[in-house]
Amino acid sequence: MPGLHRWFIWTSVWLLPLGYVLAAFQPALRSAALHVVFIGSFALMALSVSLHVALSHGGRPERLGQWSWQTRTMGLLLLAAVVFRVLAGLDAEHLARWLGPSAGSFLLATVAWASAPAPRNFRRRSGAGKEAAADR
Repeated sequence: MPGLHRWFIWTSVWLLPLGYVLAAFQPALRSAALHVVFIGSFALMALSVSLHVALSHGGRPERLGQWSWQTRTMGLLLLAAVVFRVLAGLDAEHLARWLGPSAGSFLLATVAWASAPAPRNFRRRSGAGKEAAADR
């Protein structure tokens, strides 16, 4: 099924070796390069795959083909988190200046991710409550 989340999965696949190669050839940037791996690859992949699972198994597979604002926002905020974290590795004198925005971007990315399947998950099902009450 096409969708922006699929592009993110492919991007995360390429960021994995890129981060490791950067760490191998620039040992001084090891910490920054490993955050490319952890945030840019692992986190992006985990959120993209779980978005696919949540929407497809949650009865909303049609949303996967759309480039929803939640998916776009998640991707942009994870990109910002990676950039800020890399800057923290490059500018160690001002570490706190970069760590706060990185953490905030990552947190907001997870909020955007969670909001994609959320409306359906919190909507009350019309007949489910009555049937459960009748069984008691």
